[in-house]
Amino acid sequence: MATPISNLDLAYNQILSASGLFIVQDSTASGCAKPTSVFVTAFLQAMLECAPPEGHQYVINVINTTKGVPEALQSLASFWFHWFIIPIKSLTMGIVKAWGTRTPSHYSADTQNFVAPVEVEPASRTKKFDDAVKEREGYHTSIYREALEECETDEPITPVQLGHIIPLSMNSPKKATDLGRMWDIIQSYGGLQPGELTGDWINEPFNRLVFGYLEHFTFDTFRWSLIPDPKNNPPLPHHYVVKTFSGCHPISGTPKEGTAVKFVDHHNKNDTEDLPNP
Repeated sequence: MATPISNLDLAYNQILSASGLFIVQDSTASGCAKPTSVFVTAFLQAMLECAPPEGHQYVINVINTTKGVPEALQSLASFWFHWFIIPIKSLTMGIVKAWGTRTPSHYSADTQNFVAPVEVEPASRTKKFDDAVKEREGYHTSIYREALEECETDEPITPVQLGHIIPLSMNSPKKATDLGRMWDIIQSYGGLQPGELTGDWINEPFNRLVFGYLEHFTFDTFRWSLIPDPKNNPPLPHHYVVKTFSGCHPISGTPKEGTAVKFVDHHNKNDTEDLPNP
C-alpha cells in the first residue's frame, strides 16, 4: 500500500514542475546595472523554506492550488515577488513601491481565488510617543545602553534616533492599494495583523526602539535583527540576542553578533505593555 504523500512533499513536487521558468527583474527594480533573473523554482523553494511558522501552511496551500501547472507557478511566484519582495526591499529607501503593474488583487491563504486587498489607514509622522519611548528605555539606547542627553549621568552622551520596528513607511504609501496588497501577504506569511499597526498605532511604543544613528541605518537596511536568546529554553520574554545577516558587507554601526539585549520598562517596572512587541 502506497504511503500518502504529505502536503509539504506535494508542494515541493509541484514546484519542480516550473524548472527552467523565471521571473525577469529589470535594472530599475533591482538597482543593478544589468537585468537579473529570478528562477521560479528557487524562489518558491525559498518562500517555503524561509516561511515563519505562521506562514508555512499558507505557502503550502497556495502552491498546491496550482496543481503543478508551470504557468500557474510562474504567475504565483511573480505575484509574491512583485507585491511582497520588491515592496519590502524598497523599505530600505524609506518608501513602499511595488514594481510594475501586476495582478490587482492577491492569492488568498486557502485558494487561488482573487479577493480585494485589505484597507490600511495611513499614519502620520507624530512625535507624541517619543518621550514615552525614551522614558521606557531609561534615557539610554535600546541595544548598547548608551546615555541620552536627557539622562542625568556623567556617562558620555550619544546622538540618537527613535526608530520603528515595522517601518513607518509601511503605512505611508503613495498608493494605498499597493500597501493593502502587501499587507495581505504579510498577514498570511508573517502573522502580523494590519489592524495592530494601522494608522498611528504604528507609532506606539511597542513598535519603537531607541537607536544610535548607525544602528538605525543598519537595522532599517536589514543588516541585523533581534532573535530570542537561544540559551533560554523555553525563551524568556523580552530577552534577545543580535543576529547579523550574511551577504552584506561589514559596516560600522552593525551591532556585534550575539550581543544580549533585555528590555525592561524603566518608567514602570511592572508594566510590559509598552515593551517592544516580539
